[in-house]
Parts: sequence; structure tokens; C-alpha cells
Amino acid sequence: MPTKQPNLLPLKIIVISLGFLLIGGTIFVFAAIASKAGKEITSTPHNCKDAIVSLQGKGTITGITPQGDTVQITLAAHPKTEVLTVDRCSGKILQTLTIEP
Repeated sequence: MPTKQPNLLPLKIIVISLGFLLIGGTIFVFAAIASKAGKEITSTPHNCKDAIVSLQGKGTITGITPQGDTVQITLAAHPKTEVLTVDRCSGKILQTLTIEP
């Protein structure tokens, strides 16, 4: 008596298709990473002339951190420390953070 075997052809097609998708997706991810790895990260240029900011009498500058169109300036003024956020284009102080001991 012959035994009845199930038709496995659809299952084989699905497994092979998923294998191709897995390999193709992996190649695509590695290609995307490789294309971005060679690019140099640069800051975006601002579209204005740098303004002059007067910090006379506010303390000693201990750090400057540019962040796009703003600059964070750290001032040591005994006994406190201030962090100023300054607009590069207008020179206006946008925010002041005072750190007291």
C-alpha cells in the first residue's frame, strides 16, 4: 500500500524565499553602514556674521562650546559659576544658568 506524502513544495519555496530576503537584507544593512562610515561629520554653517558679546566684569571664561547657532560660555565668578547660552548672530544672551556652591 503506497503511503501518502504531503506536498512540501510550497514550504520549500517559502523557506528559500525567506533565505534570500535574509541574505539580501543583511547585505543592504552592511552597504548602508559602509556608505555612512566614510562621510565626515561637519557642523552646519550659520548664515550670519558672528556677533560681539561683552562679558566684561562677569568673570573668567573657563569654557566655550559652540552648538549650531548658539554658543555656551562657562564663566567662573567667585564664588559662583555661570553658563551662558549666547546667540551667535545677535550676541544676545538667551539663557543664564547659575551654579552656586
